[in-house]
Amino acid sequence: APYIVSQFVGAFAASLVLKLLFPTSQYLGATLPAGSNLQSLVLEIILTFFLMLTIVNVAESGKEKLPKENPSPSLPPSAHSFFSPDESQAQMNTPGGCA
Repeated sequence: APYIVSQFVGAFAASLVLKLLFPTSQYLGATLPAGSNLQSLVLEIILTFFLMLTIVNVAESGKEKLPKENPSPSLPPSAHSFFSPDESQAQMNTPGGCA
């Protein structure tokens, strides 16, 4: 229960800070894709695949030694913002929300 309460408090606090910093924004924190629904769906499937691939790799990496310069944890956010900044506005659906 403390974890869930902490998540709600953090999300509310982040929303409040954004609302205070940008009081005139109507779509603050909203993901508004620039392309069609089909384009957004296909792009989201591809990016989610790479995100999950990275999560599974990191979770399983305790079994072998990886080099320190392994770029895999930062690859999905980087790829997301590099390949689809206009379509997805480079948001990774982080906790928080709209105010």
